[in-house]
Amino acid sequence: MFEGIPVGMQSFMVELRNRNSKPWYEAHKPEYQRLVKEPFGALTLELGEAVRKIDDRILIEPRRCVSRARRDTRFTHDKSLYRQNVWISYKPAVDRWDIPSFFFEVLPDHFQYGLAFLDMSPAYLRKFRDYIADCPNDFKKAVQEAQAGGLSVVGECYKKPKEGAPRGLEEWYSYKRFYLAAKRYDTDILQTRDFIPDVIKAFESAAHFYEIFTEVADSKPGEFSYEEYGF
Repeated sequence: MFEGIPVGMQSFMVELRNRNSKPWYEAHKPEYQRLVKEPFGALTLELGEAVRKIDDRILIEPRRCVSRARRDTRFTHDKSLYRQNVWISYKPAVDRWDIPSFFFEVLPDHFQYGLAFLDMSPAYLRKFRDYIADCPNDFKKAVQEAQAGGLSVVGECYKKPKEGAPRGLEEWYSYKRFYLAAKRYDTDILQTRDFIPDVIKAFESAAHFYEIFTEVADSKPGEFSYEEYGF
């Protein structure tokens, strides 16, 4: 059972990143096990019960969901061997990246949780804007539900705004990548169980967005219509 993230977890990960040394990591594996692997494994299973209610295909095994200490440096300019953040990512067991994932992440000075989409290609975003245009009421409802759960949109916009957005949804037409998150700096709460209800509430509030993300990913261009969705 999860009993809180131990004191010192964040400072340990910062030192691991700064040391940037495999010998140091190997020598401190027992600390990594106690401060990171064990508590995040327990937390993964506990939060997993909530996300499985949203989509029973989602994996909740810690070995599949918790980030590793060692970074994959093959496709990045940053060649640091180890990361300073730890995250849990929940997604279905399918061999594709264009699907949404619920996440919980702890960084050196804050933590965040919500819903992310890792593969927002231009083709996906065109279909996403089609959904907004054809189903504005449904999309507005999803936004309101996410906000009620404490989530806000975090993203990067195109320099030139996209045209044709329904009134009140212009912002969503402009994003070229974004995710939904609650970002918090009260990191002392991580040492308890008190933050868990907030995370579960946020995940539940993003369920509608999760359905939209999934439906758009599986759709064909021009598939949505007012008649189909009753608007």
